[in-house]
Amino acid sequence: MTQDLNAPELTNDNLILMRQLLGITQQELATALDISRKTVTRLENGEQKISDKFVDKLLVAYPDFAESIEVQFDWVSLTFPDLTSKQVIDDVLRLQDNLFLERPTSQNFYTREMAFAGEKNIYIQDFAPVKNPETQAIEQKFGTTLYLTGKGTRLFETALLEQSMNWRNFFEKARQYRGHLTRLDIAINDKWGFGQLTLVSHHLLSVLMTNIKNKRIKAMTLMLKLVSN
Repeated sequence: MTQDLNAPELTNDNLILMRQLLGITQQELATALDISRKTVTRLENGEQKISDKFVDKLLVAYPDFAESIEVQFDWVSLTFPDLTSKQVIDDVLRLQDNLFLERPTSQNFYTREMAFAGEKNIYIQDFAPVKNPETQAIEQKFGTTLYLTGKGTRLFETALLEQSMNWRNFFEKARQYRGHLTRLDIAINDKWGFGQLTLVSHHLLSVLMTNIKNKRIKAMTLMLKLVSN
């Protein structure tokens, strides 16, 4: 089941803090965003809700906010109902299958695991072929789950670069094979020390949550641009 992410609401106090960090007045902020000072005052007083459109304007006017946050995928898992692990390796990951160690598993009802370099960083679980005792024919059950965990996401990013691809391209390709996202974790490196008050983390989590709920890729554009920087 796809997990939903709960992004914190950006409050008026957060906005005041960010303006103070920028060292600008309400009027200077209003001028930079092409809005009225009255609007800024209403936002900071909590009389008006801070919209995604306002956040977008703020990121465009002050790109240092975006650069202050490094966003990386920390865990990605995708399930493919019509593929085997070897098909995922060849067609989706486009990696050499001789780099994967095959071993038995009983995790998640699967019976086979293909692990990159034998490690649990990039691995795929599916069903090992079995011989029908009556017909002696080899039967293959389809359905597999791909896991990219921690170090594995960094390793796969390198592979994507070698293929002249990015994460967005990869997710689009996965959809072509009826892959669906079952887990997506992100790691945020807060270089300015905003903590939970950071504007960018709020906006990225909102974008990510929208993508997961609506099963759309285009909504992730902002995040993917930051990841590629």
